[in-house]
Amino acid sequence: MSTCRSICCCALLLLLLAGCSGRYKTFEVRGVVLLDGQPLPGATVLFMPEDGSGRAATGLTDSEGNFLLTTYKDNDGAVSGNYRVLVSKSEAIEPPPAHLKPGDEKSVTDHYRSLKSRKNRKSNVPRLYSREASTPLGCTVPPADKVVFELSSKEGK
Repeated sequence: MSTCRSICCCALLLLLLAGCSGRYKTFEVRGVVLLDGQPLPGATVLFMPEDGSGRAATGLTDSEGNFLLTTYKDNDGAVSGNYRVLVSKSEAIEPPPAHLKPGDEKSVTDHYRSLKSRKNRKSNVPRLYSREASTPLGCTVPPADKVVFELSSKEGK
């Protein structure tokens, strides 16, 4: 009797898990981001659900502007639905100078102050594309094919 009860409990648990997992099914989303016709490396791509519910998905462009979206685990895609798409990229933070030594309080403090003074780093993408209220970019998931976002540096910065 105990074995039968265990099997029934396991079967019920598997049915519950199967039913729940369908609600959050993700679809692969591959794409490329171009700025003035050229690949945009190192940009963050953020898919925000249009209806305010659901789950956001993110990706980072590679050296050729390509990205894969992640929602729950690496490169798993996005949940089906309509999304507003945000693209942003900021200047890189300069690496620590060669003379910076761990434990050398003065060099560490000087480097930190230098970084702090540049906290408002310049964006390499017009602001239009990085704000949910103004972005003209959108996407429906699952997409029919590879997604292409063509940005223009002439758009309102």
